[in-house]
Amino acid sequence: MNLDALIHYYENLTLVDVEDMGNYYADDAYFRDPFNEVNQLSDIQGIFRKMYQQVDEPSFQILERYISDNGVSLTWNFNFRLKTPGKPLKSIHGLTLLHFNDAGKVTYHRDCWDAAHELYEQLPGIGLLFGFMRKIIGH
Repeated sequence: MNLDALIHYYENLTLVDVEDMGNYYADDAYFRDPFNEVNQLSDIQGIFRKMYQQVDEPSFQILERYISDNGVSLTWNFNFRLKTPGKPLKSIHGLTLLHFNDAGKVTYHRDCWDAAHELYEQLPGIGLLFGFMRKIIGH
């Protein structure tokens, strides 16, 4: 596992670089986030290609790393702009859990982030509904 190389890959990721993901991920790598669950490198690459279709200026900033016997945890910010012209930069804060095989390639990638707070509440219309629900349910 070359964690520094993987972090550099993500912090400098472009649409073209998605094709190089096989340098870091096993062919049968498992990936899960709040919207996707796949078990093949080609499907993971598809998720990242779709990201570039859905948002402008996507970028990852790795904030912290935690290394254990079982794998690695990374905290990060994902920054992007919605495709609508003039939209401000948005940021989602999350955590990734990674496991590696003996060859040092990622076999397990789990992204954890609060989709309701980090994304839905920021959207026009639906954000008002989520804000209202938070007031009713929360304190």
